[in-house]
Amino acid sequence: MRLQQTPVHRKAIIPWYDSEVACAVTMLLFLAVFLFAMVGIRVAGEVPLYRTYVWVPTLVTLLSAGGFLSVAARLVRRHAHRFTRSPDG
Repeated sequence: MRLQQTPVHRKAIIPWYDSEVACAVTMLLFLAVFLFAMVGIRVAGEVPLYRTYVWVPTLVTLLSAGGFLSVAARLVRRHAHRFTRSPDG
């Protein structure tokens, strides 16, 4: 017969891909893509032949900003949850 194990005294196990280091690296990559796309918007705006394609770097900018904010919100929620827990459980 298996022993019942209560989850009261256990910490939540966070997978490696959701650790703070992995989130920080992901945010840095999103920031690099964001900056690259901003340069793309500037170049597409300056070159008359590329003006019809300015939507591509604009879309990349929006998607990278959304990803950055999503990961940042995850980290903020994790830290807020860590500080709002009561010491006795």
